[in-house]
Amino acid sequence: YDGGAHTVSVGKAEAGAETVTLSYSLDGTTWGTEADVKFTDVTGPRTVYVKASAPGYEDKTADSTVTITPAAVTVTADAKSKQYGTADPALTYQKGSGVNGEVPAFSGELSREEGEAVGTYRISQNTVALVDNGSFKASNYTIEYKEALLEIVKNNSLELTLVPYSGTYDGNAHTVSVTKASAGTET
Repeated sequence: YDGGAHTVSVGKAEAGAETVTLSYSLDGTTWGTEADVKFTDVTGPRTVYVKASAPGYEDKTADSTVTITPAAVTVTADAKSKQYGTADPALTYQKGSGVNGEVPAFSGELSREEGEAVGTYRISQNTVALVDNGSFKASNYTIEYKEALLEIVKNNSLELTLVPYSGTYDGNAHTVSVTKASAGTET
């Protein structure tokens, strides 16, 4: 898909000194001009018939196909990170543009692999999809998805508070006292 109108090309149509008239058809029976068989949007193989006519000559008919495949719009996930034990950040992405100034629109959201341990997790396309937007027709495009990672790093908010022991020797064992040991919801 490139946003332009396409049809079959006639390589050669000659009839001596006579002028050759070309007619076009989608069914081989109803004939019109080249404009009647131009395709702009994505289409599977469509047969186009071409009839060459010239005074004093038998008409000749041939057929060929027009196929327009979808263009790709790139969706690139943004890499993210968070500290262990905190909420996930919003998963966001960068989007490419359409052809000829067409502006793509999207619905849905990204997701990530399950897990909360320190490590990396793939961010996937999930339900992100193209939707129509003015002259942008979602059916003329496919998404080329480029994944990224969410990294869960060690949390630096571990708290530890100790009370030292200070005293005169009395023959008993003594140690420091822990007054606070906290790591969010972990103990």
